[in-house]
Amino acid sequence: MLQKTLYQREQDVNYLTDPVISAIELLQIIPIGPDFPSNQREDILMTDQPVDKKLKEEIKKRIRIEEALKKSRNVLQTVFDGITDPLIMLDADMAIKVLNDAALNYYETSESDVIVGECCFKALKGETMPCKGCEIPSAVLSGEARIFERKGFMDSNRIEQVAIYPVKIIEDERAGAIIRISDITETKLVQRQLIQSEKLASLGLLISGIAHEINNPSNFITLNIPVMRDYMNAVMPIVNDYVKDHQDFELFGMSYDEFHVDIFRLLDNIEYGASRITSIVSDLTEFARMEDTKKQVWVDIKSIIEKSIGICESQIKKRIKYQNIRIQEDLPKIFTNSKAIEQVLINLLVNAAQAADKEDSRVKLDVSMDKTSQNNLIIEVEDNGCGMDEKTRNRLFDPFFTTKSPAEGTGLGLYISNNLIEALGGRIEVESDPGKGSMFRVILPNVGRE
Repeated sequence: MLQKTLYQREQDVNYLTDPVISAIELLQIIPIGPDFPSNQREDILMTDQPVDKKLKEEIKKRIRIEEALKKSRNVLQTVFDGITDPLIMLDADMAIKVLNDAALNYYETSESDVIVGECCFKALKGETMPCKGCEIPSAVLSGEARIFERKGFMDSNRIEQVAIYPVKIIEDERAGAIIRISDITETKLVQRQLIQSEKLASLGLLISGIAHEINNPSNFITLNIPVMRDYMNAVMPIVNDYVKDHQDFELFGMSYDEFHVDIFRLLDNIEYGASRITSIVSDLTEFARMEDTKKQVWVDIKSIIEKSIGICESQIKKRIKYQNIRIQEDLPKIFTNSKAIEQVLINLLVNAAQAADKEDSRVKLDVSMDKTSQNNLIIEVEDNGCGMDEKTRNRLFDPFFTTKSPAEGTGLGLYISNNLIEALGGRIEVESDPGKGSMFRVILPNVGRE
């Protein structure tokens, strides 16, 4: 190791007899590196001091290498910044080596100089240990490519895909990794909507077949009831004459007058039941058809609501003890999409039924015109179920958010309902208290008469 600096040698009385210092000695003295000022490098190269040619060539070579490395680093950073997804390069110790502008925006920071060199969990989360459940450390250590999905790191309402690509970092014998974070919320939403559409299409085919099989025996009943009523009307006068002479005549433990009323009531019930079967099958068949939800026509809103209730009535009755349905008389026809209204109303009614948690569970449906000059149609679905806290209310219309079990909900019902109503120019308002119940108010503006 050289013991004297150049300045000390110049002050030495014997410096003229000393040999010119070697390139190796001077390189040990001069701190050539990326942080060494370029103007000082030029001073060294232009100095009149006795520096040999080999040393100058070595310094120039080092400068060229450093400039090439700097250029390569700039190119890499430019490539990183040109990618819109957040990208982070980590070394084997989880320290951040490079990150792009999208990553800075994602983590809501602009201090790249502070972040680079720090462990990701410390720089981005302020933790002293890797985040709980994070798969990145194991993937980096194993050096294996890996792709997984997770809830949003910065926004839990989003869904992200994290891709880990192993890379070899020059200054480290161990492998590092490039992390790419992609927001796939919309992609997932489209996929689930496509699956739902396919299910509805399959349901439509299934219902068409079932409807045909059910309608045949139902038609037997419907067509034969009037004939049976005619037969009874023909026979009853004969029985009436017989009863006049036998005042104590009884049938099935009933007086004749009671029997006479009851037998025609039974016929009415059979006829009503057959008509209900026909109506339910017809409503299901019509609902299952995949029609354009953007198509709007003049429709009778009362008819739409009655059809919607008919479709989900059985599910409501299983859970709800009391139903209160009030539909204003003389509702005007409105210019809207009947399928969208049906889908929204069915979803709200089923949700209200599923929220039931009391012995006196009830659902109230109120349909009316508001009393203001805006002429809005108001549909209110109210229940006395479990209710919701503020945090849940704020996320109600987020895709994939649900408080139900996987068997009961996918988290898309209210999201789709809200989109359908907004597409019609309306809105959905929500009022709810934990333990007391909820009220969903659908407001369709600018309702006009035909």
